[in-house]
Amino acid sequence: MQITSSSKLDKVLEKIGTESDLKKALRAYVREHNGSGDLTRTIKHLTINEALVLTRGNQSEAARKLGINRGCLRTNMKIGG
Repeated sequence: MQITSSSKLDKVLEKIGTESDLKKALRAYVREHNGSGDLTRTIKHLTINEALVLTRGNQSEAARKLGINRGCLRTNMKIGG
């Protein structure tokens, strides 16, 4: 899994300020992809990647921020990466 912030992710995150903004962004994503793709996998990948960026690659700290254990984080990194 890449540990760099993507400009696409940055643009999405800039637009999301509240839970309602997140819902709007998710709806737009689903409409844009016409039901194709794996939304859950994409969200996991973006969330884990952003946590790793914020923690400078520290997996234990990233896992704590996400409320999961490091083993779960690593498993999801393998699946999404």
